Amino acid sequence: MMVEHSTMRMQESIYDLPEIEHSEVVDSEFFDYCTEIQDFLVICLANRDGEILFIRNFDKNIGWELPGSHVLPDEGIVSAVNRVVEMEVGAPIDEVTPVASVKNKFICGGDSLTHHGLALAAITKVSESDLTPESNIQKCFSATNPQKIAYQDECVVEISKPHLTEKIADLPENELESGRENHVRHIFHNHLVSTLVSGFSSEKIKNTIMENVDKTPRTILDASCGDDGFIFQLNDRFDPDVCVANDISWKTLSLLQKHNTDSNIIFTNHNLRRLPFDFTFDLVLFKNTLHHIEKDDQHDAIQTLNDLSDQLIIVDIEDPREYNFKSKAWNWYYRTVLGDEGQDFLSAREFRRRIHNAIGDDSVEFDAVETVKGNYVMCSARPQ
Repeated sequence: MMVEHSTMRMQESIYDLPEIEHSEVVDSEFFDYCTEIQDFLVICLANRDGEILFIRNFDKNIGWELPGSHVLPDEGIVSAVNRVVEMEVGAPIDEVTPVASVKNKFICGGDSLTHHGLALAAITKVSESDLTPESNIQKCFSATNPQKIAYQDECVVEISKPHLTEKIADLPENELESGRENHVRHIFHNHLVSTLVSGFSSEKIKNTIMENVDKTPRTILDASCGDDGFIFQLNDRFDPDVCVANDISWKTLSLLQKHNTDSNIIFTNHNLRRLPFDFTFDLVLFKNTLHHIEKDDQHDAIQTLNDLSDQLIIVDIEDPREYNFKSKAWNWYYRTVLGDEGQDFLSAREFRRRIHNAIGDDSVEFDAVETVKGNYVMCSARPQ
């Protein structure tokens, strides 16, 4: 069994995914090949115009297909998706969302076997003119389905279309583009600047979060995990049954999994406006991200996270523009050097009021952490 096999099952457990089944009689050569693999991915990849990528391999007489592949041994879902997308379009993707659980049953004579797969929807900036021509392979973006589509792919397309339409209309372009454009600067920051000051900032925040966690959570969601690797510390500390690292940046998730391939953490790529989990987590963590949400939308975001949690911990920096000189300097650095887009900061008083208005008064405890970068405000909420 592949290492990733159990993680794929856990992926399915946190979503309310429809199930697609496909059955097909195959020849002995293909059946023998199928015995060597189990898990697979199929990706409904759309461009910004909502057109979907279809691929036709003329060496196979099966019609048009969606991009896909089996998951290699010891390969995570994130890595498998990146491998497939790099091979087919060679460009970044965003908003990768599981949309269906897929079962393919192959029959040969009196034998049969079933492959388990995950269907995903994703968005790319690539257009058809950017695709590289290949011999015996045709690729095209199309707003309509080809006449002949292989396997279960037509069902995947129909399930994916509503997800893609919603995501394209609400894609946070500025946040995503800023992350890509300043990628090298973030590497410099993480390996040098962050290392030098972590003991006076991020480590103090992480320690305070750990102190505020109730008991031993069996299910954990870091709703905006970022690239600091704290999700791995949570996983090591509490050894939960389900541990989910969510971030709006697929690139961030790719880097996290690349450096931690042995982890059973589930990586998910959702905008906080549309967290699709059909699951209540013992612990939901939301750190350093509230100021990236427009103030008019912060109330709803807090309520959404609270509804998903038995304990919700929120951490954000108190408005650095009003706190002291050091916090102002760090805010300038993050905004100017690293291209940070979030500027909807709250004062400590506004933070408390925002939390109380969204959650209520009885179940919330507040804390604060003074760091070299400024003052961080924190709340721990337990829904009644």
